[in-house]
Amino acid sequence: MLRGCVVLLAVLVGGYYLELHLLTAMQIPYAGWVAGALALGAAMLAGSLDHLGKLLLNRGKSAVHLEEGKLVRFSGRLRPCGELVLSPFTQRRVMFYEYEMVAGPGGLRGVAMTPCELVGATTSVRLSGFPDLQHFNKEMFDGKPHLPSLIEQLSKRNWKRQPILELKAVLPGSNLGLDGGADDSIAGAIESTFRNADDLARKLSKMDWSFSETVIPAGSEVTVQGIYTLNPPQIDISRGLMKVQHEIKPGSGAVVASRELSKQWIGTAVVASIAVGIHALAYSSDGKYLKQLVQWFQSLETS
Repeated sequence: MLRGCVVLLAVLVGGYYLELHLLTAMQIPYAGWVAGALALGAAMLAGSLDHLGKLLLNRGKSAVHLEEGKLVRFSGRLRPCGELVLSPFTQRRVMFYEYEMVAGPGGLRGVAMTPCELVGATTSVRLSGFPDLQHFNKEMFDGKPHLPSLIEQLSKRNWKRQPILELKAVLPGSNLGLDGGADDSIAGAIESTFRNADDLARKLSKMDWSFSETVIPAGSEVTVQGIYTLNPPQIDISRGLMKVQHEIKPGSGAVVASRELSKQWIGTAVVASIAVGIHALAYSSDGKYLKQLVQWFQSLETS
């Protein structure tokens, strides 16, 4: 990944100075800005072509190499290693769930997972961390029918024993705002807010809530990407700012690869069209059309 970033940076910088030299020789106004736009288009096209090439080279490869500390991709079916968690709205026993309640600026978001492993064709690997479920179907609900059951769940939970739960809460008349795991003081603040079911019901019922829920059932065939560790043997698929390549997607490795390749072909075609178009505008007829465009913008500024 670092090597790819260095190459793209070299394309961007080298392309900028090359474009600047050519545009200056053509006496194009604002040559520096134009050169920057052209170099950026060329760098984006280079990056898109590089990614497309990697997808084409890896197409059809099914061998799995689990290397310590490396980013790996592994496909299989999810098998629970503990009791399945109960989703809050649809009341299903599942491997993963993520729910969200939204009402204006306020909301609640929670996640939970079952300890599990991914069973592949020749081996199985434990999964660690809660992943981003953006590639799975999100079900939307009208909030009112689900409020009583949700209030009951929130008011009865022992928040000091919920390390897997991420919570964001902003309730009417409360300055509570939390994100992530809780120490005792934060857990105490949550409990003081949610222990009184009647008070909680009054607060929640004043707002128009919408609910959503995303789940992954047991036995689902998925493809994951994350960092493999040998001790203990597991793949970290947790989400985070420094883990943007971690993911879980529905389907086998072949299905996911085919889907990604199709999207990349389309993306590359769009980027290529833009890059070629702006270069054609800049260099056709010795920059005649670009000069006319710049003059038109200048006339708008002076009018």
